[in-house]
Amino acid sequence: MKKNFSTILAVLLIAMLAISPVYAGGVSGRIGLGSITFEGFAYGFSRDAVTITLYAEGIPAISCHSASGKVVPGQNPVPVTGETSANQAVDFDENGKFAIQLEADPNVQSLSAKQLGCPNNNWNAVVDFVFWNYVRLTVTENSTGKVLWQKDSTCTTTRNPDSITCPAFNK
Repeated sequence: MKKNFSTILAVLLIAMLAISPVYAGGVSGRIGLGSITFEGFAYGFSRDAVTITLYAEGIPAISCHSASGKVVPGQNPVPVTGETSANQAVDFDENGKFAIQLEADPNVQSLSAKQLGCPNNNWNAVVDFVFWNYVRLTVTENSTGKVLWQKDSTCTTTRNPDSITCPAFNK
């Protein structure tokens, strides 16, 4: 009887170890609009400092303003990107979890009014909205530069009402 009990106990212990969860680092949260935002939590990373980077690509909706006050919609603007990073060093809870809040504006400083869809460069281009179609979130270890976690997602952005859906993040 003792031998059967020991065998059953050993089998149960092995089964428990085999199916116990493995905790790895990850990020959970939602992509949103403003410019492009991410709000959520990261967990399971070492207590070493990490950098969280939000990168996005999209097509801007542009309004073109002339010197005389005329306003026309931009036509066929070039794609734009948005990127921001934040260092996370000391605000971990006891389980290695920390909050993330990131917001990136579209990077249009190097683009001319004509590239953004205005009739010519004498117009002023104003970004009214961005139809974001791709997002990547990355966690990088500061001391080594090693990417610890990364997730990419295609996105669908709508206007009126403004919304964004990125399936990899909006679960």
